[in-house]
Amino acid sequence: MSYTNVMSIADFLPARQVGLRERIAIWRKRADAYRATVRELSAITDRELADIGLHRANIQDVAQDAARLAVRG
Repeated sequence: MSYTNVMSIADFLPARQVGLRERIAIWRKRADAYRATVRELSAITDRELADIGLHRANIQDVAQDAARLAVRG
Protein backbone atom coordinates (compact mmCIF):
# COMPACT_ATOMS: atom_id res chain seq x y z
CA MET A 1 0.00 0.00 0.00
CA SER A 2 1.39 3.38 -0.88
CA TYR A 3 0.57 6.86 0.21
CA THR A 4 0.67 9.92 -1.92
CA ASN A 5 0.61 13.51 -0.91
CA VAL A 6 -1.05 15.77 -3.37
CA MET A 7 -0.07 19.37 -2.98
CA SER A 8 -1.44 21.82 -5.43
CA ILE A 9 0.47 24.82 -6.62
CA ALA A 10 -2.17 26.98 -4.94
CA ASP A 11 -1.12 25.57 -1.56
CA PHE A 12 2.59 25.85 -2.22
CA LEU A 13 2.97 29.36 -3.65
CA PRO A 14 1.39 31.42 -0.86
CA ALA A 15 3.72 29.82 1.68
CA ARG A 16 6.73 30.59 -0.53
CA GLN A 17 5.56 34.16 -1.05
CA VAL A 18 5.16 34.72 2.68
CA GLY A 19 8.71 33.46 3.24
CA LEU A 20 10.02 35.68 0.48
CA ARG A 21 8.20 38.71 1.86
CA GLU A 22 9.63 38.07 5.31
CA ARG A 23 13.16 37.76 3.95
CA ILE A 24 12.76 40.97 1.96
CA ALA A 25 11.40 42.79 5.03
CA ILE A 26 14.35 41.60 7.13
CA TRP A 27 16.80 42.62 4.40
CA ARG A 28 15.25 46.10 4.18
CA LYS A 29 15.34 46.59 7.96
CA ARG A 30 18.99 45.53 8.05
CA ALA A 31 19.82 47.83 5.14
CA ASP A 32 18.09 50.73 6.91
CA ALA A 33 19.97 50.00 10.15
CA TYR A 34 23.26 49.79 8.22
CA ARG A 35 22.71 53.10 6.46
CA ALA A 36 21.64 54.85 9.67
CA THR A 37 24.72 53.59 11.52
CA VAL A 38 27.08 54.64 8.72
CA ARG A 39 25.42 58.06 8.54
CA GLU A 40 25.67 58.61 12.30
CA LEU A 41 29.25 57.41 12.65
CA SER A 42 30.38 59.35 9.58
CA ALA A 43 29.08 62.54 11.18
CA ILE A 44 31.34 62.05 14.21
CA THR A 45 34.80 63.64 14.23
CA ASP A 46 37.95 61.52 14.15
CA ARG A 47 38.70 62.46 17.74
CA GLU A 48 35.25 61.36 18.94
CA LEU A 49 35.63 58.10 17.02
CA ALA A 50 39.00 57.55 18.70
CA ASP A 51 37.37 58.18 22.09
CA ILE A 52 35.01 55.25 21.50
CA GLY A 53 37.81 53.08 20.09
CA LEU A 54 36.98 53.31 16.39
CA HIS A 55 38.71 54.46 13.24
CA ARG A 56 37.01 55.66 10.08
CA ALA A 57 38.08 52.46 8.36
CA ASN A 58 35.98 50.45 10.84
CA ILE A 59 32.68 52.23 10.21
CA GLN A 60 31.41 49.74 7.61
CA ASP A 61 32.30 46.74 9.80
CA VAL A 62 30.61 48.26 12.83
CA ALA A 63 27.55 49.12 10.74
CA GLN A 64 27.28 45.54 9.45
CA ASP A 65 27.45 44.18 12.99
CA ALA A 66 24.88 46.70 14.18
CA ALA A 67 22.52 45.81 11.34
CA ARG A 68 22.82 42.09 12.12
CA LEU A 69 22.13 42.68 15.80
CA ALA A 70 19.30 45.14 15.17
CA VAL A 71 17.27 42.68 13.10
CA ARG A 72 17.54 39.01 13.89
CA GLY A 73 16.15 36.84 11.16
